[in-house]
Amino acid sequence: MAVIVQMSVSLVLFICVLVFVAACSSGVVLCCVRRADLGVPLIASGVIAFVVAGAQVEIDNNRNLQADRQSLELAFAQTRDLTSGDFRGRDLHQFYIAEKHLEYALFDGSDLARAAFRCDSLQVADFASPGDPSAVLT
Repeated sequence: MAVIVQMSVSLVLFICVLVFVAACSSGVVLCCVRRADLGVPLIASGVIAFVVAGAQVEIDNNRNLQADRQSLELAFAQTRDLTSGDFRGRDLHQFYIAEKHLEYALFDGSDLARAAFRCDSLQVADFASPGDPSAVLT
């Protein structure tokens, strides 16, 4: 699903750039031929279209990040055995991970700011460069 979302966001940006270039260049041409009454609104509409598309992309990215985090929270809540789990580069800040088996789990590059681990086993878990050293292991 992430690939489809990524392609649609790319398509939106491509169309946005085309509209922006077409509207602004048409507006400049009209301003040069002394038709500023038509040129200025075209330039403004191109800029507005570009800003709206950029905002839409940002909103989509935030929704995807929130959905990923909620999915991860659900996985941690429902599963006790997370042996050999691959959590590299994931957003785990403020997670409370209790009573889990995390042998051989990978956390390299994860955001562990204010994360708390109270686990049965953290043997051989890889916390190489965990991001923020404020994770609490109990």
